[in-house]
Amino acid sequence: MVIDFDGDASIRMNIGELETVTTYDLPIKVVVLNNCGDGMVKQWQKLFHNGRLSASDKSLHKKDFVKAALADGFKYAARLDKKSDVPHVIGEFIRFNGPAFLEVMIDPDAGVYPMVGPGQAYADMITGEHIPSRTKVIVKEPDASEMF
Repeated sequence: MVIDFDGDASIRMNIGELETVTTYDLPIKVVVLNNCGDGMVKQWQKLFHNGRLSASDKSLHKKDFVKAALADGFKYAARLDKKSDVPHVIGEFIRFNGPAFLEVMIDPDAGVYPMVGPGQAYADMITGEHIPSRTKVIVKEPDASEMF
């Protein structure tokens, strides 16, 4: 069994491959972490570009990924949007015999960690609040050569 984890922006770029999974009845399970936007892009814009958001919020363009998965032939396609349903839905998803699709709604402002900022080395990796950092990391603004 293979479990693919994608963000909603990532799966939009490759959504045609869902049909490949069901056409060949591959033992692949797909989990889409949906924060209604380009989460990592938004995070960079907040951290390194003074919070200037540009094209990273997709809340006005919500795609129904469950309907898309059903249209592509997934016999199991579900949305998880309540913490209380996690044990039941995850168990059902894993036990399903064959390709399965699960959309998990997450906080639009959840950070993606660990990450390396522009112009920084791996030693300066930003680990977020839940992963201890090996060293104190100072997030620095990119210089003009790193701006687009």
